[in-house]
Amino acid sequence: MSDAVEVLQDLGLSLYEAKAYVTLLALTEATAGEVSDSAKIPRTKIYDVLKRLEEKGFIEVQPGNPMLFRAVEPVEIIGELQKNLIKKAQECIVALEKTRVERKKEIPLIWIARGKWSAERRLRELVSSVNEVSFIFFDYEFAKIMKDLKLGRALFFGEKVPTNLNFRIVDEKRMSEKEFFSRFLEIIKGVDFEGVKLKPSVLAISDREGVLVVKENGEYLAIVIKFPLIVLLQRGIFEALWNEFSY
Repeated sequence: MSDAVEVLQDLGLSLYEAKAYVTLLALTEATAGEVSDSAKIPRTKIYDVLKRLEEKGFIEVQPGNPMLFRAVEPVEIIGELQKNLIKKAQECIVALEKTRVERKKEIPLIWIARGKWSAERRLRELVSSVNEVSFIFFDYEFAKIMKDLKLGRALFFGEKVPTNLNFRIVDEKRMSEKEFFSRFLEIIKGVDFEGVKLKPSVLAISDREGVLVVKENGEYLAIVIKFPLIVLLQRGIFEALWNEFSY
């Protein structure tokens, strides 16, 4: 009985409702007092419990003195519940999709995803959603995080690059070759801002999005930028570096 009661509670019945329904199944039909005694439901509550079960379609009532109660067959009631749940689930999907459409224009253009896994996920999503990505590597610590990406394996382990992906790279080695950019490199090796240590690891740029991965006091975070002007500025920086160092 306890298993059946737990399942019925999962379906939305209260403890007393579940006990009363299971008891009526066992008794076939019974008075309110008999249900109360068998299910150990207080007499002061049993009529309210049975009334709710009737409203939900779990039991039927035979008028008389005393009234008799009978449980609706489980196959019938569970089948009806299943239909209602599916209907409500579909309505929920429609409502949620409508909400997403209504709020689409309100999606933040700059947001932060914290943690190593989140940073990797954002890079993976960027690489998999476009055909061309430009990278600026400030250091190679992020190579370990990128090891599961096809692009990362190509960059760091010499594996074949996906044929549908074009990419260009500017890295620390190239930037250190000339004096001006060597000084620039000293800045991006890390800064201490009001007690917070910030160190950029990689900037990935597509035509519509930029992902800057930074270490903040040793924790990775990805700054996802979809603001068009900032993305254009990032691409402009990359193009300047690429023209200077590509070979």
